[in-house]
Amino acid sequence: MKNKKLIYIFTIIIIILILIMAIAYSALSENLKITYGKVNQNAETWDVAFKSEIITPTSSGTSTSGLSCGQATASGLTVNIEDTEMSKPGDKCIWKFTVENKGTIDAEISSIDFTHPTEQECTRTFGNSVDVCGNITYKLLKDNSGSTSSRIKREDLINASSSEEIFLYAEYTGEEINSSKVIHTSTKFSILYSQK
Repeated sequence: MKNKKLIYIFTIIIIILILIMAIAYSALSENLKITYGKVNQNAETWDVAFKSEIITPTSSGTSTSGLSCGQATASGLTVNIEDTEMSKPGDKCIWKFTVENKGTIDAEISSIDFTHPTEQECTRTFGNSVDVCGNITYKLLKDNSGSTSSRIKREDLINASSSEEIFLYAEYTGEEINSSKVIHTSTKFSILYSQK
């Protein structure tokens, strides 16, 4: 009986010690907190446009009086080119434009559209950045090499806060001289830039 009493007392002492340890453990715990100050989600900016400038084109060819490359005016989202004259195979006009990305978002070309001159048959090559209409070939290139391997194409990128040059070619590539005047009107390239 005495042993039972001792076991009983010993069991109670162990329970009391476990309770004291649990209370002591909880007394030693700390709840750490992290508090944010103000979190600002800054606005990104989108600003892709032509550099405002007047462009004097370069010209080359064999025409002495039948070659005249019109001056271009670039501003915002448009470029307007004055009337251009070409008469013989090899006549060429090149305009150099600058597209600026003044925003904070990278931009890439998502599409290029070419509007054919009225009443002209055209052959589209290399997407929409090189088109042959009658005797005239129109090209959008990355450099002034004239090579179609440097053509502007979809997914070409302009990084934020940078710029890229675009070269527009109009070249008399036909082999024959026209017997009567042919006029190309309403011809244009449209380049759509989208968020990368």
